[in-house]
Amino acid sequence: MTKTILIVVTNHDRLGDTGKPTGLWLEELATPRARFLEAGYAVALASPLGGKTPIDPASLSDEAANDDTRAFLADDSAMAELESTAALNTLHPDRYDAVFCVGGHGTVFDFPDCRPLAGLATQFIASDRPFAAVCHGVAALLEQVAARAHFEEDELERPVPRAAPVPDDVPVGLRALERRHLALELARRPRT
Repeated sequence: MTKTILIVVTNHDRLGDTGKPTGLWLEELATPRARFLEAGYAVALASPLGGKTPIDPASLSDEAANDDTRAFLADDSAMAELESTAALNTLHPDRYDAVFCVGGHGTVFDFPDCRPLAGLATQFIASDRPFAAVCHGVAALLEQVAARAHFEEDELERPVPRAAPVPDDVPVGLRALERRHLALELARRPRT
């Protein structure tokens, strides 16, 4: 039986209140998707709300393009998948063997508060099934960080410099996630 990887993408298409378009970062979908398919996995796309997933226009530039993104854009069935993603709240988690969350600035707006995505992360992590994310896709794990991590008060109050407006709690949560990951990695290393 073919194993299926659920690929979670954003529905969010605007960068805060700037009006600038955003969405998923195409390479962060196209390249992992291509490798999953080459390895014999089936893939399914889902998003917080279901339906259309926007692509960040910056990820369509010549500088951001690679063979996988060009192949994805030329593949009508792949592009159609982005037009009709499944809504996360309609899925049965037991039908998937792994979850992969794609990045892009859109994710920092709709992943952190998506209850079905948080539930999916909790279920997969608790059952030791793969739950992975790339770049801004780690915003899907902020609830797990909040449940397990200690946020220092000065971090919450320190302004976070950034080039684009994102919700204030996202950079703090991502830093905490990074610290937790580093701590787990250090704890797993053999002592000499």
